[in-house]
Amino acid sequence: MSSTNRYTKSSMIKFYILTSMLCIFLCGNLIAQTTIMGVVTDFNKAPLPYSSVYLSKTTIGVLTNDKGAYLLKVPQDGTFEMITSCIGFKFNSQIITTAGIQQTIDIQLPTDTILLKEVKTQAIDINRQKNFKIFVECFIGSSLNANSCEILNPEDLYVYRDYRDSLLKAKSLKPLRIENKALGYTLLFDLTEFSYDVSTGHLRYSGNHFFEPMVGNKGKIKWWERNRMDTYDGSKIHFLRTLISDSLQVGLGGRFKIRDMEPDTSSITKSWNLLNLLNVSDLKKKVCKNYSTLYYNKHILISYYPAFYGKANTTTFRSTITFSDSLKVYNNGYYENPYNVTWGGSMACERIADLLPIDYMPNANSKTR
Repeated sequence: MSSTNRYTKSSMIKFYILTSMLCIFLCGNLIAQTTIMGVVTDFNKAPLPYSSVYLSKTTIGVLTNDKGAYLLKVPQDGTFEMITSCIGFKFNSQIITTAGIQQTIDIQLPTDTILLKEVKTQAIDINRQKNFKIFVECFIGSSLNANSCEILNPEDLYVYRDYRDSLLKAKSLKPLRIENKALGYTLLFDLTEFSYDVSTGHLRYSGNHFFEPMVGNKGKIKWWERNRMDTYDGSKIHFLRTLISDSLQVGLGGRFKIRDMEPDTSSITKSWNLLNLLNVSDLKKKVCKNYSTLYYNKHILISYYPAFYGKANTTTFRSTITFSDSLKVYNNGYYENPYNVTWGGSMACERIADLLPIDYMPNANSKTR
């Protein structure tokens, strides 16, 4: 979340304390390295060389060798979604838990029966340039980071307008390579679903993705770290991590405040009545070692007060979250079934340009841009 660079001594001390507390909670998972090995084959047990094996939404991944074998080293304990993919085959997804123990996981991939010709036939559209521009605005976003993002292989993206239901749809048969020069990552995004309702503005997309850190000099690395910290500050993953770690606090100094709300039925225009201030326990329905299950039956307003603002600045960032079903959130901020929640406000504006890997650890000593 971008902000003007304003500091006070007291606000920075509060920020360092809160960030350090969160880091202690997250670093508790950095106990022992887990090694995962195996062989990737097709259904005829023929090896699939140069297949991708990675933990989705992280920087952890490898390619199989010429015999289809892989060796994945995971430096932290936790729960992740492991993805295996190869062009011409359907990807494999499975939830794994790492706890410093060596694991062997062999994977078989079925052939993808979707023909390239069929997708190309759907994708032919004389308005390709116009539709691609809309896709980029919806998918990449319009934040400060978006100005530094570029899709390196647009030719692998098929975007078309379905005029029967006013939907703009897209699909990639190869992972999209998205260069984010603001955050220092090249994102590999396997887009499995994208639909944008032009008439209502409703957006829905999903896919597995992997972060490749860029290589840079010392100055560039520091700049990337500042931008990452700035993006992390007040984001969805920041909110969920503080929620799961019970470090959600009320007040100023880089803290979140949540309260429930309901529609004002007496108002002609769409407005809301703010109700009770909520505690973490109001949302947590189940607490386990590696995850918590969240749910609340009313709309929730999330107010975030950045630690970097001085006392004279009363700016807050407001978002909303609405649960349609329970949400299983792991300690690192990863959550299953993203369609179980609907985001609104500032957090709803987060797009691909603002994504950070779930193995990202904030550095309390990094000043934002």
